[in-house]
Amino acid sequence: MKRQVAILTPPGRSAIATLICRGENVDTAVSEFFTPKALRDFSSYRVGQIVFGSWTQPSGQSEDVVVCRKSESTVEVNCHGGTAAVDAIESNLKSKGFESITWKQWLDSGDLDSIRRKAAELLVACSTLPTSLHMLDQQHGALSEELCAISGLLVDGAVDEAKTRLHHLYDSSSAGLHLVKPFDVVIAGFPNAGKSSLLNQILGYDRAIVAEIPGTTRDVLTGLTAINGWPVSMRDTAGIRESDEDVEQQGIHKSYHQVAKCDLVVWVDAINQDWIEPEVELSDSTLFVFNKSDLLCESEIDVALGSRPAGVVTSAVSGEGLNDLLQQVITSLLPAMPVTGQPLLFTEGQKSKVIDWLTMLESDHRDTVMQQITALLSS
Repeated sequence: MKRQVAILTPPGRSAIATLICRGENVDTAVSEFFTPKALRDFSSYRVGQIVFGSWTQPSGQSEDVVVCRKSESTVEVNCHGGTAAVDAIESNLKSKGFESITWKQWLDSGDLDSIRRKAAELLVACSTLPTSLHMLDQQHGALSEELCAISGLLVDGAVDEAKTRLHHLYDSSSAGLHLVKPFDVVIAGFPNAGKSSLLNQILGYDRAIVAEIPGTTRDVLTGLTAINGWPVSMRDTAGIRESDEDVEQQGIHKSYHQVAKCDLVVWVDAINQDWIEPEVELSDSTLFVFNKSDLLCESEIDVALGSRPAGVVTSAVSGEGLNDLLQQVITSLLPAMPVTGQPLLFTEGQKSKVIDWLTMLESDHRDTVMQQITALLSS
């Protein structure tokens, strides 16, 4: 077996870095530098056992490391995250005939199927703990095992049940595709409704300029946040109205464009003003927000709500209703929150394949679907 070493953690300083090496007599090579604190021969430790000890350079300099035999031919080394320590250990192993490869090359040359490999590759791009855990489930085989089960149903002739489970997988893409890519939420409405103030409240810092003059926002402003652990891109847009000013018209045109392509529109209306029907065509994915509640008393708010659609009452000044708004946003984006271990389609390519398989099954091309699933899981 070819000797190879890869650095699995991202480049730069960190608390801990991880290198992994494999190849013929890997234990012997590691033992030339690593000495367990228990003073036992490293090769005597069982696979999976975590061993604390010292890694000693030819110069005599040493540092504490944690080493684990992942298999009979693979060893993982965890050391201080500084670049000097990582480079030194990698150099030591290269001096023993180990070829340095990237972490992606390591994944590609391993025994993971293409789905688990892709999940491992995308795991580093997940920006929150909940999304990382869901992606880790896919790396551990949640989606692969579900496809294997669906293939088994097709072998047994249970086509209807297989189709039902494929439909469930298709539905899972509404969450899975956003493990890495943030949901796109657009804050829109008429000028001076408090859209920019609301964006600043949600983000927790002043991303947008706020002024009493209508039309202050001329361009699309974006801020990234997380709601219930799911990444969300919030976009503040120019107030939609008739305008003769060229710059404002361009901003309004961008607002229309953003509203047409986003995952959710948050239409902000000033509750202290008369209700006016939105001039832009809104989809079913629209959440109405009635802002500036701090300017009215409770009875006045009740009267104002009587002429409006259902929505959330907020005040960007006091923060009233903000938690309700955030909960409504994530509920609108994810009506069915995925659970631990659930198989999820997490790439557009996977989603397209499921659509194709459902079409093939409608045309009684069961064998073709089985062959494609097998090829996907064996690659």
